[in-house]
Amino acid sequence: MRTLGGQFLRMHSKQVVRSLIYGRTTVVAYADGHVTVRTPPQRERRTNIASTPSVLLTMVGPDGQDLLLVGDGHGRVHVFDLNSTSMVQRLDVEAGRVRSLSPCPTEHGDAVVGSSDGSVALLDIANARIVHLARLDGPVSSLHAEDGGLTATVRGARVMLDWQGGELSRSEPEPFTRSFPRRRSTLIAGLDGTRYLAA
Repeated sequence: MRTLGGQFLRMHSKQVVRSLIYGRTTVVAYADGHVTVRTPPQRERRTNIASTPSVLLTMVGPDGQDLLLVGDGHGRVHVFDLNSTSMVQRLDVEAGRVRSLSPCPTEHGDAVVGSSDGSVALLDIANARIVHLARLDGPVSSLHAEDGGLTATVRGARVMLDWQGGELSRSEPEPFTRSFPRRRSTLIAGLDGTRYLAA
């Protein structure tokens, strides 16, 4: 007789979509929108962003507090106080799915966000402000902010932008060519001592 125990558990189990470790704190995000923050010894706090998380980032906020930024599939960035898991604010980038987040320890803002439609925006968490910098020609898979500008990765290409959104440089990925080893002839000896040459 078949039982539905395994199927029932699979239906009600939560699917982990993102996770990170920040010091002794572990953050786990689930497909149903739940975000769990675990801090030893066995302290767990939960929240829900009502959408599927796509990117997680922990950083030090403008006031020196530990922040958790959660990007989602609707182009929003949810900002939480990491210690209390209370929401500080929600910023709508008004772009595609959030693909990348990076801290921006400069006077230009607090974090930068890249979206699936190529949008790059600067987040000013202290003033709840968003500054759109550029629209690139593909999904922004990673971002890295520096004093001189920021570097975005788009379809393998590294694009350097200034803080006004102008493109400073672009380095395309080297073309990938797969090489196959040459076919070699194999010498096979039969049982009767005769030899066969297999091409």
